[in-house]
Amino acid sequence: MRRMNTLISISFLFVSMFLLSACSQQKPENLVDGGTRVQQQTGFREFTVVSDDYGFYPNRIQAKIGDKVRINFKFRDDLIYYGGMDIKGPFEDVKYKLKGEQPITREFVTEKETRIVSYWPATGVKKATLIVEVEK
Repeated sequence: MRRMNTLISISFLFVSMFLLSACSQQKPENLVDGGTRVQQQTGFREFTVVSDDYGFYPNRIQAKIGDKVRINFKFRDDLIYYGGMDIKGPFEDVKYKLKGEQPITREFVTEKETRIVSYWPATGVKKATLIVEVEK
């Protein structure tokens, strides 16, 4: 009987070690509600960027290739020429008029390093550049 208990204990130990080893080699899964699988969401980055005639603040942001990027543009009216500001990038152009609704939000998917540029609307004079760097 004693020998049987020892064999059971040793067997239990080996089975436990095997299961622990197998579990630690699996990739983690996203589980909710006691086991319902959810797909991993692709990268999402959200930024708030302040803009005026002198620059973007911050003037550099980072995202990985394939990340969905959302930028909330806020404007410093007291430092923007009376005609407003246009912003062009990999999204629908922003055409901001002074005292307009803020923030103005634009989204895009990062495909490569990207430059977002602000201009004076009436003359097309380039004012500032925001760089979206590719994070590795």
